[in-house]
Amino acid sequence: MTNTSFATGTAAGRLINNSVITSYTIEGQAQPDIVSNVASITVDELIALTLTWQDGSPVNVNTPDINKPITFLLTNAGNGQEAFSLLRNNTLVGDNYNPTNGTAGAIYFENSLETGLQTSGPNADVLYIPGTNDPNLASGSQQIIYVNSDMPSALTNGNIANVGLAASSLTAGVAGSVPGASFMGLGEGGSFAVTGATQGLASSIGSYVVSGVRVTVTKTIISPINSTNLTPGTEIQYRIVVNIIGTGIAQNLVINDQMPAEVDYIANSTTIDATSRTDIADADNTQFLANALNVSLGNVNAPASFTIDFRTLLK
Repeated sequence: MTNTSFATGTAAGRLINNSVITSYTIEGQAQPDIVSNVASITVDELIALTLTWQDGSPVNVNTPDINKPITFLLTNAGNGQEAFSLLRNNTLVGDNYNPTNGTAGAIYFENSLETGLQTSGPNADVLYIPGTNDPNLASGSQQIIYVNSDMPSALTNGNIANVGLAASSLTAGVAGSVPGASFMGLGEGGSFAVTGATQGLASSIGSYVVSGVRVTVTKTIISPINSTNLTPGTEIQYRIVVNIIGTGIAQNLVINDQMPAEVDYIANSTTIDATSRTDIADADNTQFLANALNVSLGNVNAPASFTIDFRTLLK
């Protein structure tokens, strides 16, 4: 379940041996080298960790909503293998509402099979069960953690909810002890475990914002262009109106219109907000392929509206 690693100093439990070789001469004659005894030390385990919120800005949610993750990164910044417990806090002060643990589970570990939280299916991430699969990270390793939440109903756009995540060393006595405290035999390889600057603890806060984004799509026939009757050969203009309502961002917004079998699309007839688009895959956001019109609007900040027009011929 670990994702990346980085150097954190000499490994805990490592035995470092050192001896001295002395050479000398007497009246110009080299004498046999003298080798001292071996002085040995064992590197102690420094227990250090960091926990950081990764989303960068509050995650957009609706009201109500279910299974919305915020993302954290846990790092073992110490020099030995270390296990950590995790605890979420839904009742922080200073925000507008309290989310609840997600319907599909409260905390997940990213398994690197598919980006983002997957609560089911072949690439499902790993549900955290405290005391059973606590993250056990090698020195310098990191783990992506999802805090998964449900949102109550009847919230107001712009409402903020903060959720805390705390990680604690599971080495006995370390969590909450003073920096520099040492614990005989509890470090990796039987070394001393030494409490780092964060007292074997780390915490971070992530946020949700109620965006209330809603997308509506309406398709109409403007009119036959060259006839008052719908007979074969008549040119028909269609219009698609896309409205993004509320506040927040509609992400990866794509409009796909499969042409009916009874009409032929007129090449390069598409406009978006009266601006012409081409049918090929190029710099604009429109493509006609496999008898379907595809318009990729990307991430759209609400409120917004788009009018898509195109023409066809009745067969």
